[in-house]
Amino acid sequence: MNKVVRPIVYIVAAAVVCVVALYVALSLLGYTLITDPEGMRFIGRAVDGQAVLGTIKYPSGETGELTYNGNESVIVYSNGDKYTGAVKGLCRHGLGKMEYAATGDVYIGNFTNDKISGSGKFSYAGGDVYEGEFADNRYDGSGKMTFADGSTYEGSFASGVKSGYGVYKWAKKSDGSYAWYEGYFADDVKSGQGTMHYANGDIYRGFFSNDMRSGKGSYVWIDGERYDGNFVNNLVDTRSLDPDGNFMTNADGSYVHGEEGTYTFASGKSYTGYFEAGKVIGVEAEVRDTQ
Repeated sequence: MNKVVRPIVYIVAAAVVCVVALYVALSLLGYTLITDPEGMRFIGRAVDGQAVLGTIKYPSGETGELTYNGNESVIVYSNGDKYTGAVKGLCRHGLGKMEYAATGDVYIGNFTNDKISGSGKFSYAGGDVYEGEFADNRYDGSGKMTFADGSTYEGSFASGVKSGYGVYKWAKKSDGSYAWYEGYFADDVKSGQGTMHYANGDIYRGFFSNDMRSGKGSYVWIDGERYDGNFVNNLVDTRSLDPDGNFMTNADGSYVHGEEGTYTFASGKSYTGYFEAGKVIGVEAEVRDTQ
């Protein structure tokens, strides 16, 4: 009995024949098809396996027209962005320049496997400029950010934000004075030990949490008065906090305090005791405002 061949076999065979025929036709015309492990596809001309003229299609659906002029490659993307520089396979790889059509931003520097990675300079149309190290398209490592208003940050970055040790200088005021901070950052804000120099001449040395003076520290006013002790949310405060950040209380409802703080007057006299939210406990007095 003759075996009946299922229709699906003919369909698969026909598809294979079509693919082979298309590949042969493209090859005869000097074109080739290149695929990338990241999902990119290229159809066009290639020399020794390197794409030199054709279209790259990205997994996102975006396309890029690639040309090679003998010295560098140029990719013009379907959204108007433009890359000029080194290409390896289908990826931006090596030194290059990226121009962003929608924003006017420009990046010049190193790329690795189609991502901004290594050292480079990113200039924003609004005037901000970052120079330093990148990884996976974000600031990562040592770098310097210069803002359009004249403020600067120089130090460590991680995953695109200030993280680690650095120095932030605010823009100068009309009288030439300016504030600056030297110390540690986390998640883009002051966190950990550091020193804050205020524009009016006051100085704080101590700990910060979530961008505020919090923990042990010393605040010195420009006229010589000073406070040494604990801070909570920027204020002179010796109250103790529980693990959730709430003030601890005694059975009678009064607050639990930690170590006493000391306020020293310019004359040399001092007061040592407890403080709550900038107020001296048991004395009709308040601590001078801090910056």
